[in-house]
Amino acid sequence: MGWVRERSTGRVMTDTTWITENKSKRPPQPLTTEFMEHNQLDPVFEGKRPSITPPYQTIVDDGVEYKTDGKWYTKYKVGPIYSDYTDKDGKTVTVETQTAAHKASVDATVAEGNRSKRTALLAETDYFGLSDVTMSSNMKTYRQALRDLPKHSKWPHLADSDWPTKPS
Repeated sequence: MGWVRERSTGRVMTDTTWITENKSKRPPQPLTTEFMEHNQLDPVFEGKRPSITPPYQTIVDDGVEYKTDGKWYTKYKVGPIYSDYTDKDGKTVTVETQTAAHKASVDATVAEGNRSKRTALLAETDYFGLSDVTMSSNMKTYRQALRDLPKHSKWPHLADSDWPTKPS
């Protein structure tokens, strides 16, 4: 799926949307250069995406732009994008408040995923705790390290190397 821009309106849409809205013109699929020129459509090429610092930043679509090479390109910016606003109770919600809420939401989501992974890894070794199985000190250390992960300085944004290695 690509993007097209109608010259007459400046409207940008997917080629699929344009084809659906203009079935009477019997557009070829995919749209050909000749057909697009005849119907005053410009292709929109993929623009350069900005570098981001995960996990809090995202890439946000910011429309299209005409470049000096005579082509249209998608345009992006770093998000999330907030601005101060007044809520229904008449209180101003600041950018800082929204940013803190976003970070807390991202952290909570990542922490939930890591807790699920940790629970699954502990469950894989639960049988070592049965009365007829002797748990090695390496296994006890591994299981304790899993339980201690929420105390890790990078929690909840752990790298693979931050997870303990299961003993063999």
